[in-house]
Amino acid sequence: MVHFPPEPSLAGFHVDPLMIRRYRLDARWRGQEVADPFHRLYIVHDGEAWWSDAAGPRHLGPGRAVLVPALTRHAYRCQAVELTVVHFHAARGSQDPFPVGLHERPWTLGDDVVRRLHQACPPSGPAAGLIARRALLDLLIPFADLLALAEDPLRVPFRGVLAVIESEVPGQPVPIPALATMMGLGANQFTRRFRAAFGQTPVRYRRSRRLARAQHLLRDPAQTLERVAEVCGFSDAFHLNKVFRQDLGLTPSEFRRQAATW
Repeated sequence: MVHFPPEPSLAGFHVDPLMIRRYRLDARWRGQEVADPFHRLYIVHDGEAWWSDAAGPRHLGPGRAVLVPALTRHAYRCQAVELTVVHFHAARGSQDPFPVGLHERPWTLGDDVVRRLHQACPPSGPAAGLIARRALLDLLIPFADLLALAEDPLRVPFRGVLAVIESEVPGQPVPIPALATMMGLGANQFTRRFRAAFGQTPVRYRRSRRLARAQHLLRDPAQTLERVAEVCGFSDAFHLNKVFRQDLGLTPSEFRRQAATW
């Protein structure tokens, strides 16, 4: 693989594009839950589609993109959509660079980047390989913040633990002693090291991730408060409301009204 240092946050990041296609799809595009050994990037140009993982569904329309890291269990469907799909391998050092789980971002890059990757993939020689890898790096810039985990040596050992937290079944969190055992630590030592790396305890981190998922779902008016609470691991809508007030200073309904104006 070829190493490029185009932006500081992508330094040491290696990519190999496998496939890129642009599709117009209808409701027959529907996948059962899968977990691929390669990374996927979807860019929505027109229409709308839904992706889902353990954290719940993601609704994407034009100008949005979703990154599905390798080994992330996910499903997808649409009514009618035009999108670009990219399959690729990636690494930072000896590890996969992205945390497991679906990651959604606004798509702010022009179609010229997609065209460059189309023209150079699959690479037919060294020059085409350089162009293809450079274009793929450009496509991944909106997700560069996810690589911060690999840049902090205190956080690197927790990659497996964070993947487990992200994939927990709602309402069935993995006990802290079990997470500690993954790293060969006792529960107290694990908590101290986690706080040093992330500035909060594992329990608070898990709660913040559940709230982040809830905020994402609340932007979809079709999601009821009861459903959001269920998907995000809260006992009921009252519990969701209580945690929202405590941590964010507003209710889920108030957040939803504000989000509608963003």
